Amino acid sequence: MLSDDEPIRRSLYREWDERLASRVEALLPGISPHFVPLPAGEDGPSSLWLEVAMTHEILSDPTGRLSACLRRIRDLVNPRHFERRAAHGLAYWRSAR
Repeated sequence: MLSDDEPIRRSLYREWDERLASRVEALLPGISPHFVPLPAGEDGPSSLWLEVAMTHEILSDPTGRLSACLRRIRDLVNPRHFERRAAHGLAYWRSAR
């Protein structure tokens, strides 16, 4: 996880490829990193974060911030807040409000 003051930038993917990709691929084939900021919470989580919260596997979370964030998001997934739907075989999330 990046620190709060670390900006998300395209070069993070190049750094991943140069420094970590081959080692991680040997241990976890098919892994694909995505660098995104934790949701701020004002507008509710995006579809990306709803999906991650429901289907994630955390490899490292030394501070526990990511685990806590995903727990809060999972608590929102119920018929009163967010629900998962599908259209033409593609899943999506929508607000139940």
